[in-house]
Amino acid sequence: MQEMTVRSARPEDAETCAHIHIESWRHAFSEMIGKGVMTRMTNYERQVQLYRAAAESHEHHGFLIESGDKVCGMAWYGPSRRPDFEDSAELICIHILPEAQGRRAGRKLLSQVLADMNEKGYESCYLWVFTANEKARCFYEKFGFKEGIPRKSTLEAEEVMYTKTF
Repeated sequence: MQEMTVRSARPEDAETCAHIHIESWRHAFSEMIGKGVMTRMTNYERQVQLYRAAAESHEHHGFLIESGDKVCGMAWYGPSRRPDFEDSAELICIHILPEAQGRRAGRKLLSQVLADMNEKGYESCYLWVFTANEKARCFYEKFGFKEGIPRKSTLEAEEVMYTKTF
């Protein structure tokens, strides 16, 4: 197994991030969300624009994990968008390409992201995960995230909030 390294995302990584986003969504969520939502959320041009804007912003922080010279995953976070969690960071996404799953890339990537949040002075973080995504829910629980009460309907599916205090 090749060594995996984590680095900060840059604006020129937008196309790579879009590719990872699309492949991950198709692999993980095809049974959880409808075809129309999937088509919208995996639109390449839209995703390139979103990730480029995120990388250029001073509020969002992106990280890529590389195995050898190939990027195999990404994670993004930013400040809370919820007024009741104003001192928290929000983990916006973490995606690992299907062929890299099961090789501890997600663990290494999330560990780096959580360390960065803590270093930047956040007291806690939260994320939203599809209720039906048992694999991801178990992954977050292994990192000490706790299922919260809030649930919401997003993209024609139910999501549940998970929180973690540093």
